[in-house]
Amino acid sequence: MESNTLHPGAVAPLPPELKRWNWGAFALTWIWGIANRTYFAFLFFVPLLGWLIVPIVLGLKGNEWAWRNRTWQSVEQFQGVQRRWARLALILYACAIVAAAVAVVGVRAALKSSDAFELANARLQSDPRVIALLGQPIETGSVGGSLSQKGDGVADAQLDFPVSGPKASGTAYLVAQKQVGRWSIQRLALELEDGQRVELHDAPSAGDALDHAPLANAPASVANDANPSKEATTPHGRRGQQLLDIAVPELRGRVNDHAKLLTSRELAALESKLAAHEKATGHQFALLTWRDLDGVDAESFAFTVANRWKLGRAGHDDGLLLFVSVKPRKIDLEVGTGLERVVSDDLSGSVIRDVLTPAFREKRYAAGLNGAFDRLIAATSPTPPAAPR
Repeated sequence: MESNTLHPGAVAPLPPELKRWNWGAFALTWIWGIANRTYFAFLFFVPLLGWLIVPIVLGLKGNEWAWRNRTWQSVEQFQGVQRRWARLALILYACAIVAAAVAVVGVRAALKSSDAFELANARLQSDPRVIALLGQPIETGSVGGSLSQKGDGVADAQLDFPVSGPKASGTAYLVAQKQVGRWSIQRLALELEDGQRVELHDAPSAGDALDHAPLANAPASVANDANPSKEATTPHGRRGQQLLDIAVPELRGRVNDHAKLLTSRELAALESKLAAHEKATGHQFALLTWRDLDGVDAESFAFTVANRWKLGRAGHDDGLLLFVSVKPRKIDLEVGTGLERVVSDDLSGSVIRDVLTPAFREKRYAAGLNGAFDRLIAATSPTPPAAPR
């Protein structure tokens, strides 16, 4: 039984069976070095060269140095201690790998629950080009990328995530920015597996805070049609009302929140609700909030917007526009003739008087708008069949 109980240092001969790789020294470097009095291991803290070279040198020379720098009762004792170091290294590295995996999963879950992702997902779910290419239902996978907070109410997001449907699949790429607590899409693109790329959004203009999907059945020219050829259709017998010769906001989705009454999450949820109703019934509902009418009559403005946007299916005239103005405080419902039978003057008045006004008075804008659309959706949804007796 060989030993170095006299601790002869550099002259202690290394038993042949110890001339082998030391995994504990390789993996734990300076931690192993402290315990085995091998202070060469501290060179690990030298940038680059230390990180690359020191672990390899310790793996090769670790047994020799540890044998000479400490007192050992036997080779068997030495081997047992070094095996424990190797097992400790294995345990620590396994724990580090598990912790890293949990962190990655947590980060991806956080990205998928972010307002930026939900805004992009709502855009994809309702875009007619995406629906035509992928089919429905459209599903999204794990989200990658980054989301950085730059201060109170300011953040940037660069996300990518797989998107698939019955017809095809691809990857969505999002660049979004948060200003004053509100997210806006700077760019959103879908790249299919066959290489086809669809640009869903370009950077918005300076006065535009949010971008959302166009209505699923709306023609591409609807947002820029300033001189509609068809005669205006007005709700509830107001057919004598005149169109205003004014510029109207571009139709960017079912929810057009120019007054910034909703958070990004609230906006995406309402967009999804109206999209689901349109898919189920074909009725196109839209919301427009406006900060300041600057003296323009609210009903005339809402009527002009509804006419220019051409909400509703051709031949059905089943569109509805809920218009909310902050200054002055006005609410108006523009209803296509195809829905006048179910969305009556009494229902419209009740929605404004009993749902929207009390909620807005308490600044519960999301609750009021959701409650109003819930009433309108219930009134325009097919009546479910009676339960069999």
